[in-house]
Amino acid sequence: MTHDSSPGLLVLHAVRVTGFADTPVIAHRYGLDVTTTKELLLDAEAYGWVAHTAFAGTEGWSLTERGRAENERRLAAELARVGG
Repeated sequence: MTHDSSPGLLVLHAVRVTGFADTPVIAHRYGLDVTTTKELLLDAEAYGWVAHTAFAGTEGWSLTERGRAENERRLAAELARVGG
């Protein structure tokens, strides 16, 4: 049986595994809608889980230490919930 992860978890995890990327790249990683991804990234930024950086024509999102901890917490909760 498969389990669909929440978009919030997928967005945080996409930032984690890509390291630094713009919104469309993060959305594409797990097939998410770009608008929804942007909203989730802004929410995550408000919680201090991600940071947006722009410099010399390049911009993107990166995970903070708090974001790494939140991503690990969500992954562990999902694994426990599905009996993994």
